[in-house]
Amino acid sequence: MNFEVLGNNGDYRGTRHPYKISFMWTTYMKTSEQIPNLSRFNLSPFSRYFISGIPWFYVGCKGCCGKATPYFNPVTEEIEANKYACDSCEKDETITSIRYKLQVKVADHTGSTSFLLFDREVIQLIHKSAYELLEQQVQFNRDDEIPQELLDLEGKKIVWVIRVKGTVKKPPNPG
Repeated sequence: MNFEVLGNNGDYRGTRHPYKISFMWTTYMKTSEQIPNLSRFNLSPFSRYFISGIPWFYVGCKGCCGKATPYFNPVTEEIEANKYACDSCEKDETITSIRYKLQVKVADHTGSTSFLLFDREVIQLIHKSAYELLEQQVQFNRDDEIPQELLDLEGKKIVWVIRVKGTVKKPPNPG
């Protein structure tokens, strides 16, 4: 299975829809040029790829990949510089990393939907970590812009392999 369908609650609500897709470690994406004999697939180009105002990365806990927030020291009642807490794994101080959280909109002739792509999926597409991309943006004084590598994905045709738990087609029972 490539992903599971979960309730859409928590910090990463990309849409008001009550459910979200959580990609599993077996999920993969490829550009259509990398897969032969695509006549049986509907190819979905990225359209208006980014949903404006939503950052393309987040500071994540290295332990659980959940969102890390600046650490509030209850003794001094101040936020401590360069320290983070993780609500997901309930650590007051955690080691962090810059991670992708890219909300994209995909469409084909039947309609459109939004996906949240995280590290594994985005790295497969652009071959750079979120940290590398952010460092590059900071180096060229463009840290408030969407990186060109991500903008270049717009309009590419991507094969999305989507399987939903419990939707295996079974032949009709004759009787």
